[in-house]
Amino acid sequence: MFIWALLVLTGVTRIAAQTVAPSGVGPWTYQGCFVDDPFRQLQHQQFVTGGMTVEACTSACKTAGFALAGLEFGGECWCDAFLQGTDQFPDSQCAQMACAGNAAETCGDSNRLQVYLDTSAPPPDTSACVVTSSEDFSPVALAKSTAAQTRLNLIDVGVDGTHAFLLTADTCPSCKVEGDVQNGDLFVLSSLYPDAAFVEFFNASAGESPAARQDFSVENTVFCAQISPVAGRLGPLVVAANGRSDLWALCPNSTAGLRSDLVYAPVANHPHYTLNSCESVWFTMVWFDQVN
Repeated sequence: MFIWALLVLTGVTRIAAQTVAPSGVGPWTYQGCFVDDPFRQLQHQQFVTGGMTVEACTSACKTAGFALAGLEFGGECWCDAFLQGTDQFPDSQCAQMACAGNAAETCGDSNRLQVYLDTSAPPPDTSACVVTSSEDFSPVALAKSTAAQTRLNLIDVGVDGTHAFLLTADTCPSCKVEGDVQNGDLFVLSSLYPDAAFVEFFNASAGESPAARQDFSVENTVFCAQISPVAGRLGPLVVAANGRSDLWALCPNSTAGLRSDLVYAPVANHPHYTLNSCESVWFTMVWFDQVN
């Protein structure tokens, strides 16, 4: 009863058989159906007069200066420069509600974004920090040469009762691992260490694995999120350190049983790895259900 009343009040209806999602509107092309839960993927809502349509939403996003437009729940229009990183669903899951301003078009569904890209927009700046306070993500190394995904996890390499954490290839596939980028800091939590809250990564020096600790310091502005040169505006985003997202690698640690550690800008003649054994990766901020 409540859902039916809500649909009546908002002017949106379930679709008829002939209702379709337009594949393109001028320079705007349909990109797919994306989940918009548990956090808002496109941050900037636009309001139109005369009822929502695909044409009205893409026009509003264009005027507001955004390259992505998403229609949701039959009457909502959301815009942004990128998706942070979320699941893509079958198109049928966005073909559930007719647009309030045109019953012949679909406008997404509850928590489902029908997304369009402005192909006339300039390419995104993949060197700019676009998110300094992210939602939770799974830390994943994406190999540049093969596109293979390697989930990353914490490992405690502290000695004499101290704790010092690195990121390495996952040693516990069933463990829960979460990452956050917050105001220049990178925080990671792993169920491998149930007594440890999020640990803070506080440096990124050339040739070294970033180190983390449990005692948080002041903001250090080392880390941020950037648009991926590979995935583009549709995400997921990538972690950058010192303004660079293109210098990460997984390097077999020759002094630790060839454990594969995440290294920033690996160098020659390092005591713990050989440069030619390192594999260049993107440090990606993957939504949990997308990890292979």
